[in-house]
Amino acid sequence: MSGQFPAHSGDADVVSLIEEQFERIEERFSRLKAETRQAMQFSTLGSAAAIWAHEFNNLVTPILNLSRVALERRDPQYTEKSLQVIAANAETLITLSERILNLAARNELPKPARVQLSGAVRHAIDALGRDLAKDRISVHLDVPEEFHAWLDPHSLQQILFNLILNARAALVQGGGGRLILQAARSNDRLCLTIQDTGVGMDAAQLEHIFDPFKSTRRAGNGDGEQLRCGGIGLALCRDLVEESEGALSVESQRGKGTTFRVHLPEAKS
Repeated sequence: MSGQFPAHSGDADVVSLIEEQFERIEERFSRLKAETRQAMQFSTLGSAAAIWAHEFNNLVTPILNLSRVALERRDPQYTEKSLQVIAANAETLITLSERILNLAARNELPKPARVQLSGAVRHAIDALGRDLAKDRISVHLDVPEEFHAWLDPHSLQQILFNLILNARAALVQGGGGRLILQAARSNDRLCLTIQDTGVGMDAAQLEHIFDPFKSTRRAGNGDGEQLRCGGIGLALCRDLVEESEGALSVESQRGKGTTFRVHLPEAKS
């Protein structure tokens, strides 16, 4: 007689059923993760909507006013000058719209690529759609042109946009200041530092800096002030950085500003 017992078909059916259920759960989890990521992404865009709305208004208002006056005057010289301004503003609107759509694009399957870091930083600043000097913010860039990171380009744009948007909010709250972006090489990694001289955070706020259900900004005054929801952008940043095999750290002091350091894989030459 053989020393092996025959496998029961009932056991095989149970194992097959369990494996099938696990596959369904894994598939459902992947879908939920993608949907959560998209919700976090749109929350960030919502935070930037007020900036964009203001800039859109600044561009559209002259278009309407110049068009109306040109129609009333019927002066060829004035009409020509008006059309030049209208065309320039329209082109700016198109550019800003394209950047917004790019930030809102769904990105379920990240595809790592060689990305120039300095170009990505400038693009993220431009995506704000606003001259930061208007907010009494001076921008200092020190990102070498030869630095190239290895990660999904759209993920990098999301990371940079969120961190710059967060820094701008802290600077505006403090009445202006400096935004410093610089990069250095560390072994096979690139370290991008995003530093602001804004209002900063205390230890209690830092503890929840990446909590998607809390914010580093306070609502109200006095002992009863509460943390508002709105930390989704920074939570998204951390997830995207770690997904790209990088690391994200933060240092801050109340009244002395905040520094984020993004460590990313460097692209091979």
